[in-house]
Amino acid sequence: MPRVSEQYSRQRRDQILQAASSCFAREGFSGASMQQVCAEANLSPGAVYGYFPSMEDLVMAIAEQVLDRIIPALEVATKSRPLPPLQDTLDRLVNTLGSADDERAIARLAVQVWAEAVRNPALAARLSKAYRTVNTQLVRLITAFQQQGDIGVDVPARDLARLLAMLGPAFLLHRALLNQAVPGSFAAGLHGLLAMHDASRRPKQSTMTHRTPDE
Repeated sequence: MPRVSEQYSRQRRDQILQAASSCFAREGFSGASMQQVCAEANLSPGAVYGYFPSMEDLVMAIAEQVLDRIIPALEVATKSRPLPPLQDTLDRLVNTLGSADDERAIARLAVQVWAEAVRNPALAARLSKAYRTVNTQLVRLITAFQQQGDIGVDVPARDLARLLAMLGPAFLLHRALLNQAVPGSFAAGLHGLLAMHDASRRPKQSTMTHRTPDE
């Protein structure tokens, strides 16, 4: 039946991706091979190549697994009315990167994917398209918070969105290298940055004391 076939195909695809993730985490992207992925998945080369014709396709699929956590979370947050508190929203978004049991393995894989994208124009183009989608969602989310008055409008939403999109990879890099990136601290720091823009719009209260005429 078609539904069984779709389920089987999805399970087989996930099986291959899990094997590839294990190989990349253990050997590094440059050190792993399709033969190793086949052995790790306990599948024939034909079975693996039927789903992923190249290593680039495997790498992009793994990157998209991470992005698939982020984009739906952004979409849900953007569509919510009224918007949830800013800190709660940031906590949920950051937890999409840092709450999984294999969060450090994902961070290490992300660093390897970015390194490969530097020398691989095709992979770089595919990643750029995915990140543009994330950036578009971030612009919508920040614009909604600005309209609600939770984030100041002194900095354009597109600039704040670009900053947040840059800081996400920085969080993963710190996690991969030092194993010290704490999701809660990162989310609190993002909230502080965004709150600074709001605070900068508020008039400063005068610290001068009022004097009476006879003083």
